[in-house]
Amino acid sequence: MDELTQRLVVHYKPLIVSFVFLTLLADLFMGLFLLRWKKEGFNPFGYFVVIPFSWWELLAVCLFLFSGILLGVSAGLSIFSILLIILLVRLHGYNLSEYFGASLFNPLKIAVLSFWICLSAYLPLQMLAGLSETIGKALHLPVPRQPAVDLFLHASKPIDIAIILSLILVAAPIGEELLFRGFLYQFLRYHFSRSKAIVISGLVFALLHIHWITFLPLFIFGMILATVYEFSGCLILSMAVHFWFNGFTACLLLLAKYG
Repeated sequence: MDELTQRLVVHYKPLIVSFVFLTLLADLFMGLFLLRWKKEGFNPFGYFVVIPFSWWELLAVCLFLFSGILLGVSAGLSIFSILLIILLVRLHGYNLSEYFGASLFNPLKIAVLSFWICLSAYLPLQMLAGLSETIGKALHLPVPRQPAVDLFLHASKPIDIAIILSLILVAAPIGEELLFRGFLYQFLRYHFSRSKAIVISGLVFALLHIHWITFLPLFIFGMILATVYEFSGCLILSMAVHFWFNGFTACLLLLAKYG
């Protein structure tokens, strides 16, 4: 248990207990829902539309991303990569409303469903990250914090904190879902089976975060996001799940920093 977790447990024990209870309740209802879904074979969501992205298109997007990393201007080129993906979608003849799945859910349903999915998964994934950290310490391995977390905890100016929070809550859910689910998963789904696409996209998602402690939970989270996208056909829904996940983390960091 690291210093931040200890501080949260000591000062916010009732809040932590309530969160654990809500998670167990959400997991119970999620299990019952999945059992019914499997038993009755009904489809309560939309249908996934596969866009036939080519290997050349994959190469073009990767070049933008890795050029940004090498040149140290990853933010700017990441934006261009997102614009390139949207352009490729339009060139394949799909309108953006269809691509994002905007017509499949209304905002209230997206907010409630995404919160439920995230609540079901968040605590187990955090416990898995904690287990990885404990094993790392037992083996005397370096256990650094994620760069974004470290940056946030050391930020002192309100403007810096606001910028970091906007990156965590807005830029990351939108940008990463467009890249990893809206493009990479689409590409893999066209060229491989559904199960392989889910696993490979989750693996790449975890690897590119370059943080070994959270590799396994991020790998599972990436597969959850791909599964949500696959069975809903709604990219906005996977963005919303990602938003809640980052939002829970941001709330815990705010409590640890200012509580």
